[in-house]
Amino acid sequence: MASFGIDSPSKQLKKFTTTINPLVNEGFFADKVVLVEGESNKAALEVVSEYSGVDLDGNNISIIPVGGKGNLLVAYLMFRGFEIPTYIIWDFDKESDEQNKYLFNAVGYDFKQGIRSSIIKKNFAVLNKNLEDVIKKDLEQKTGIYYLAN
Repeated sequence: MASFGIDSPSKQLKKFTTTINPLVNEGFFADKVVLVEGESNKAALEVVSEYSGVDLDGNNISIIPVGGKGNLLVAYLMFRGFEIPTYIIWDFDKESDEQNKYLFNAVGYDFKQGIRSSIIKKNFAVLNKNLEDVIKKDLEQKTGIYYLAN
């Protein structure tokens, strides 16, 4: 478990109990789970799913914000431990960030250097920008509607 950055079981138990909440619990009743860092990530993916004609509810897919990048690993390992197909999406904030290393290790990706573009695989996506910016750019290209910067 140390290879995932989990050194102390008691420390992780505390993190586990703070990670579990009614929204995360929804994943136990889903056929598939998509883990994201925050609420804005969830909202963005729901808009894209609706725009793309993907019926999340009809396919029993739950998009679950875990309250920050630091909670992704525990949630991912928990759902995988229950054999629930889980897809994880996170932003590559800093090359030296230990959380990136642990997340790459958990999803089985041999990461050696910084990323210049997003990496999208069958069980994860790591974005070189934040998710909202990636989706905004994609929607602008597809619709021709350009949004003003905040």
